[in-house]
Amino acid sequence: MIRVAGQHSFDGLMLVLLVILCFMMHTLSPVRKQLEEARFNPWEYRRELEELQRLFTKLLPYKSDIKAAMVISFLRRHALRMNWVHQNIPLTKAIIESKKETEGVQKLFEDHKDNESFCKDLEHYIELWLP
Repeated sequence: MIRVAGQHSFDGLMLVLLVILCFMMHTLSPVRKQLEEARFNPWEYRRELEELQRLFTKLLPYKSDIKAAMVISFLRRHALRMNWVHQNIPLTKAIIESKKETEGVQKLFEDHKDNESFCKDLEHYIELWLP
């Protein structure tokens, strides 16, 4: 056992875990900073673009002025406004059914939730290309 400051005792494993945790925090700080400063560049996310293209194709038959807002809200926040749902039941169903097929895009929003510029760029891309 190792005594720390005369009051707490740790076994060797706890000390090793503490050192590893400190190392990981130090190592991951630059990664987090990169995520917070990154901008969305569609060419860096081929798989996610393919997911979006499949979703856009699936939603092509549905006509709605708020289709892009619904898609963005669902992908980013996993939520839809009740008035949207009531006004667009078939579209709502199609969007919800696409949840599994758009996991990569949802993960992009989640990974960059602290980077508003990245999320806004991704939202703009969806608004621009959603038919």
